[in-house]
Amino acid sequence: MIFHHKTFDELKSHPDLTYIPRSRVLAAQIESDGLILNDTGDDLIILDNAIIVDRGGVIWKDNWISDTIHYMPPDWKDVPWLPGIYNKADKTIDIYEECIRETGNIEYPVLWVDSFPANHNFGHFVHDTLPYGIVFQRSRMLEPQIRPLLVPMNFRNQRSLFSVVFDYPYEQCTFSQAGYRFKKLYLARRQTDMTSANWTLSFSGIRHARNIAQNKWGVQGLTSDYNASLYDVYLHRIQNIDELRSRGLLLGRDFSNFNEMLNGLLKVGFLALDPGSLDINIVSNIMSRAKTVVSVHGAGLANLIFCRKEARIFEIRGKGGAWRSLEALSAVLGNEFIVLDETMVDELNRPFLDIRNIISRVS
Repeated sequence: MIFHHKTFDELKSHPDLTYIPRSRVLAAQIESDGLILNDTGDDLIILDNAIIVDRGGVIWKDNWISDTIHYMPPDWKDVPWLPGIYNKADKTIDIYEECIRETGNIEYPVLWVDSFPANHNFGHFVHDTLPYGIVFQRSRMLEPQIRPLLVPMNFRNQRSLFSVVFDYPYEQCTFSQAGYRFKKLYLARRQTDMTSANWTLSFSGIRHARNIAQNKWGVQGLTSDYNASLYDVYLHRIQNIDELRSRGLLLGRDFSNFNEMLNGLLKVGFLALDPGSLDINIVSNIMSRAKTVVSVHGAGLANLIFCRKEARIFEIRGKGGAWRSLEALSAVLGNEFIVLDETMVDELNRPFLDIRNIISRVS
């Protein structure tokens, strides 16, 4: 069946849906070392009788809504896992019948929350999913019985943080399943889109997530007069070097001497965390006390969402650079963000960090 690929802005003027304009003025652009960030509005469209498509997107009438509401890689139009054959010339997709076969009906209203691949990646979870918390609060004011609609979260810390930021029990959410037909589906434009040329983030949504988490688990009211209560924090990564080497994955974020860097930073007074192995309340509390955070680029650094504005964030990047998503997140939160570019010296497939140089920069 042929469907037209539509963006949020193309759909919002459709006569058969309800459009709810944004409730706030967009904030001014933020510039961070040549990176231009734009605020995202909280406007909504409400669709009657929309269906979730297997492999991505929603169909409504003769329209397919995909990358405008959830994360898809920049080259998605050519990927083999699409639910049909995409025609770039006329922006249509011929969706396979098995991808839109109905499997059930949801009678109560739901809000679509961008949650894939956030369900298994903490970085995507922080910048793609958490900003919908403030949109959900707005939606509840319009329709108190509304529920979030999302992909099931794989990790306990995600589920706990989601419940706090959304002020809604994760266990009572509606979980996405291909073929579900929704009597009333609320869609917001993607709150964070860092896949296009013009990056957009919900400044209010990201700050709301930070503030709610700090109020729940963090330490409020700390100032420079309380330096004894503040930490220098290193976000450590536990990994199997031999396995990574055998898979050819010792690239720009995996190095062979993480343990040596751990020991070096401990000697100069850093507190080391492996955030994935600790409860979210512990991680949040410690990060809210951080005056310095050091981490190699990766999803673990998204825990900067818990930091005070005054925190300095050091991101170590290896050969080939890194996606600047965490830098963007930090810029919206108001942190000082410093990039440490490592040349990643490689001896017999053993890329390693210049630990002495890193310690001298962050101390």
